[in-house]
Order: sequence, then structure tokens, then C-alpha cells
Amino acid sequence: MSNTASLFFYIILFTSLVGLMGLYDYNYNKKHKKICNIIFLIVFIVLTFVSGFRYYVGTDYSNYIKYYHSYSFLEIGDRVLFQIANMISAEPQTIIFIYSFLTNLLVMLAIKKLGKKNGTMLIFASYLFIYLPFSYNIIRQGLSMALALYALAFLQNNQKKQTILLLFLSFLIHNSTIVLFPYFLVAMFSKKTEKISKKLILVTFATLIILFLGSPILSKLSIFNNYKGYFLKISFSNIDYNFILAYFPFLVLLFLFKKSICENTLLKNYCSIFFTGFLFEFLLSSSDISRIALYFSLIQIVLFPLLLNKIKDKYSRKIIKIIYYICLILYFIYVFYIYGRTEIFPYNNIYFI
Repeated sequence: MSNTASLFFYIILFTSLVGLMGLYDYNYNKKHKKICNIIFLIVFIVLTFVSGFRYYVGTDYSNYIKYYHSYSFLEIGDRVLFQIANMISAEPQTIIFIYSFLTNLLVMLAIKKLGKKNGTMLIFASYLFIYLPFSYNIIRQGLSMALALYALAFLQNNQKKQTILLLFLSFLIHNSTIVLFPYFLVAMFSKKTEKISKKLILVTFATLIILFLGSPILSKLSIFNNYKGYFLKISFSNIDYNFILAYFPFLVLLFLFKKSICENTLLKNYCSIFFTGFLFEFLLSSSDISRIALYFSLIQIVLFPLLLNKIKDKYSRKIIKIIYYICLILYFIYVFYIYGRTEIFPYNNIYFI
């Protein structure tokens, strides 16, 4: 499939799946549980087929094929998954399918939980156009991020035991998840919810200081042997202005709705997390650090749909949601098609190469 054909394939596929999630929301409001379950299953199967049977799509795809039978250097959670995959089949594509299956399942369960009040359609659209492509590249971290997102869904309902369990599982898949622990702890154990956003900002600056001053020590810890490249000094000389341009429409949206954000505690907390990811990705001179930023910027798939649902006028809300969806498509085209991040073009599948 050519790059141009792949672009149309992605946009048509994603738009179709988003439309189905719109039907899911409609039937959920009508309390048609059986129809909701059927739609959920269809979306999951299609998404997993496209992800799980992709062929040499994503920067790290070839590494997972290469190390299918030699994975002893990975985290314990990944070793378990590789062992299971090898027990099922000697075909390396099996591990790609397993990671895709689990990542898609966890993300969809998280979105289903997070979208109970405000709908799942825009959250799902944000995930497809902004973060699904990253899961084709950083495959293990993609699963780790999915677990963290599901943990957030439980945290939002104050289900602390499930939150801690999912965070621990996320850590077993990718040790870099440890950077999220202070943020979750602040959110779980702060007595005054209105002060959480300020505490999150303080944690961010403390993290930046640790990365700046403590990187020589952290890089020597055995637990981080696979992530020594993450511990590089802060530098403002390599700021990637291409991604600032890509983020510009979302930053404008936050500015336009700053009053609504200031009046809502949850939105303030989400914004604090989002700007943490923004700072990490654009102010640190390391591609590895920008991967860590994804743990934080992932919050935008929940932040912006929640923000748009605060618009009181129904007509204005629909218009702005359409504009937001167009921005998602433009972001996808610019970052992944034109700029070439994550190498998801061209798309190929083992059943129609």
C-alpha cells in the first residue's frame, strides 16, 4: 500500500470507528446495553486486526521480530508475554498481536470507564489520531501507557486498590512508569482536591531537578540499565519547534477556555499533567525523554473532550467539536505522515501486503 493510500486508509478507518463509538454513546444513553456491547466488540476486533496483523509498520516492529526468541534483557512482565507467545507459536508476529490485543483492550476499557458521563466518541478519536500511532512504535511502552490510562480511570472513581495494582503491572512492563508514581500518589492521598494541581506542578519541577542533577546516579542503578539514554541533561538548544506547531491548535483551545479550566478542579489537574508532558517533550534534549513525556501528554485524550463538553450552547458545542476533530486529522497528517514520526507509513498487513 502506498503512503497516500495508507493515509486515506487510516483516516477512513479511524473516522468509521469513531462513528461507531458515537453510536455506542447514543445507545448507552438509551440504556441499550446489548447493542453497546456489540458495538464495543466490533470496534475492538477491527482495531486489533489492523494493529495485531500489521506488517513492518512502526519503528520498533523489526526489533520485536528480531528478539522474539532472545528476550532475557526485558522487564519481567515482557518476558512473561514473550514466553506465552513462544508457547503459542514460533511465528514472531504472535508477540505483535498479543501486545496489540492487550493494549487495545485496556485502552478501550479505560475509555469506556472515563466516558461514562461525557461520552466516549471524542476520547476515542483523540486516542486514534494522536496516540495509537505511538503504540505501533514504542510497543512495550504503549501497553504500559494503556495500563496507566486504565489506572487513571479507576483513580477518577477513587478506586485506589485497582489503581495501585494497574500501576504496578505497568511498571512490570516498562520500568519508566515509575515517573508516574509521585503524581498518582499526590492525587490519591491529597485531602484537599483543590490543591492537587499545585502539588502536581511542584512534583514536575522536582522531577526536572532530579533529571538535571541526579542523572549520573540514576543511570548507574541496575533497574534502569535499559534506560540510560533517558538520563540526559536539560538543554534548550534542541527544542523541536515542529511539535510546538503541531500542538498549537490545542494550546489555543486551552487559552480560549482558560476560565472554564480555572473553575473546574478536575480540568486544572488534567492541565497540570498535560503541561508536564509538554515541558518534558520540548525542553529536554533527548528523544528518550520525549517518550517519557507521552505518559503525561496522554491525558489530553481525556482533557479536551471533557473541556468541550463544558460548552453550554448545544450548537456552539457541536461546531467546536467538529473543528476539534479536524484538528486531530491535521495533527495526524502533519506529525505522522509529513514529519514521519513512528514510521507508520506505508501501512501493510500480513493478509494484504
